[in-house]
Amino acid sequence: MAGGFTEEQRNMIREKLISTGVRLSTTIGFKKMTIAVVAKEAGVAVGSFYNFFDSKECFAVAMITRSEEHTSELQS
Repeated sequence: MAGGFTEEQRNMIREKLISTGVRLSTTIGFKKMTIAVVAKEAGVAVGSFYNFFDSKECFAVAMITRSEEHTSELQS
């Protein structure tokens, strides 16, 4: 397993990265939100970020997907 994380740890780190990204994108904007800033705010190394997402664009898709899922849950 990449990074030596358990599946539970991977899920927790991935969720923390996504929630940090959503928060930062609304406060500083997506364009100014670098991978380094997201990783630092989430408390992980930049290299660890890339164990979860191939690029900033893939990260953006994950954030959008998460937002859509959250919106669907609220509407149910």
